[in-house]
Amino acid sequence: YKIFLFISFVFAVGNSSNAFMILRAQDLGLSIGLTLITYVLYNIAMSIFSLPAGIWADKIGARKILFIGFLLF
Repeated sequence: YKIFLFISFVFAVGNSSNAFMILRAQDLGLSIGLTLITYVLYNIAMSIFSLPAGIWADKIGARKILFIGFLLF
């Protein structure tokens, strides 16, 4: 259980940066409604692209997919 909590904590810390980017967009002038829509669209895009990225990672290697992901980010 402690290992699971540690791993969950690590992923939560890594994912919090995405929320900070969306909050930064609000600081730059996005309304609260558009900020929420942006967050929803971000999560939908992550859901759509995660399966194809996993399939590509199996075919060409996880490191290459990770590098491509960093470039796109």
